[in-house]
Parts: sequence; C-alpha cells; structure tokens
Amino acid sequence: MPVEPLAAKSSRYVIIAQLRLTSTQIFAEAISRLGTAYGIADSAWILASTYTLATIHNLLIQSLRPSDQLFIVDIARDRASWTSYGPSDEARIRHMWAI
Repeated sequence: MPVEPLAAKSSRYVIIAQLRLTSTQIFAEAISRLGTAYGIADSAWILASTYTLATIHNLLIQSLRPSDQLFIVDIARDRASWTSYGPSDEARIRHMWAI
C-alpha cells in the first residue's frame, strides 16, 4: 500500500538502527525510498523527507526483525520515535526527551 508524503515542507531526520538480523543494505534502500538519504555511519542515516515521523517509523519497522532496534529523531520538530528497546531503556529515553 503506497503512502503519499505530506504536501508540507520537508523535515530532517536522523535514523539509527541496530540491525541484528536485517540486512543493512535492504534497510538503507527502504530509507532511500522515503526521501533524500545519506549514510553517516554503518547504521546511521540523515534523511530529508516530507513524510511524518510516525509514517517513517511505521514504514521502516516493516523491514525490521523483532530483535532489531530503531531510533528516529525529527530534528526540526524535536520529536523522537523508537522501537524494540526494553522498558528501562524506554524510560531513560523518555526522561532524556523531557529535560
């Protein structure tokens, strides 16, 4: 099911993934379908996209395995999204985002 990007101004995202079972190349290709992407490290990318943070998160988790971790930051809107972190890690992340 194709998802249409928003007609709004694009935002900048930092995407960090700890890929245990998913191919980095396949994941990078999934990111590049969402906008203009640049790999800044083995498991980190910068993405310019008109998609929302929630849409990017939902599309990218489709290419991940349950043991893979994903962390996305919407730089322009000071928001973050993550998946597959344990409860104590999630609590620490939420605390850091609240300060």
